[in-house]
Amino acid sequence: MELPDPPWWKPALHERWFHITADGQIVSEVWTDAPVEHARWRVGNCFQTRADAEHAREQVREAFRRLRSHEA
Repeated sequence: MELPDPPWWKPALHERWFHITADGQIVSEVWTDAPVEHARWRVGNCFQTRADAEHAREQVREAFRRLRSHEA
């Protein structure tokens, strides 16, 4: 069974969008409807602006810090 589409913003074909890479970089791309783009969008790694992506990156970093602080 396929899950319903998430409610958050999704770029239109050829629209510019941003995502966070595995090493924390912010990358701007043009939406081409590729499977990898849909995968990023489904998990929430798809942002309308660089500022939105930067804010999300800080939240992700903070979540990792909280998780790792229990190991100290």
